[in-house]
Amino acid sequence: MPNFVSPGVYVIEKDISDYPPTINSSVVGIVGFASRGPIAGLNSKKATLITSQQGLIDTFGEPAEYIKGQALEGALEILEATNSLRFIRCASGAVNASNAVTIGGCPAVYVSGTRSAPLMQKARGNVLGISAIGSNDGHGVGGLAPYLGYGGTSSVRLTATVYDQSRNKIVDGKVYTIPSGTIAASGSTGEATTIQALKKVIGGSLDADRIGAFANANGVDASSFIVGEAAGNVATVELTMEIQNHVGTWEGILGLQPINKLGALGTGVSSVTSSGTSIETSSVSYLVESLYTGEGYWRRI
Repeated sequence: MPNFVSPGVYVIEKDISDYPPTINSSVVGIVGFASRGPIAGLNSKKATLITSQQGLIDTFGEPAEYIKGQALEGALEILEATNSLRFIRCASGAVNASNAVTIGGCPAVYVSGTRSAPLMQKARGNVLGISAIGSNDGHGVGGLAPYLGYGGTSSVRLTATVYDQSRNKIVDGKVYTIPSGTIAASGSTGEATTIQALKKVIGGSLDADRIGAFANANGVDASSFIVGEAAGNVATVELTMEIQNHVGTWEGILGLQPINKLGALGTGVSSVTSSGTSIETSSVSYLVESLYTGEGYWRRI
């Protein structure tokens, strides 16, 4: 911008012309093979609008030598000059991929500690017990010497080893410590529950953690379970449960109950191995079908 050193009348021209953007009105259509993606004519699908090279790859996959023709290569070249292309994928053979999936159950263990059935209630001198593992119930300590320190403020430790149906060890002695105060609420009033602490420390995603915490309901008396990722009668979850005593030593606590294939709970123990279940699928199974044929389509049951 010019600097004016003396008073005067100056004329400054500024171009404010409005130029419309250049729009490519050409629409190209290509018919050919691809490794995946919608098939025109199947499930009322029509030609797919593609606006970028990355969009083409995301939808129909990358070019490969085993794919018939050169439709993908040609489409990528065309998308260098235009942002509007209609791609029609052809398919040969079966139009749907399918498979029968074996049915089974994952190994699971029940974890004690609810408002109606507190953990360690009236055990070792404890009066109130633990209504929720990981709560901050200071008044949960109702024991007499030498058992002071048990109750709502006591920390709990779980050690887990998990095997899948092929007996691959997918979790190896992983330790989950749940300190008192993990949930900043009271279990005796129902504001804190055992499942809240388990999910916060262990998690509830079997995909990422290979082990997860789940509950059968919401509320103060919800049953809490630790479940292994893999289903089948050979898959197992090995769990050990300990509590920190008044001198800071970890010792076993009878807070785990295995679950059999009929869903019945076993006797409370401090260490347990629970197996999953397999169901005979000669007469019944899940039939899983992909929406389209090709690579990259899968679904876990």
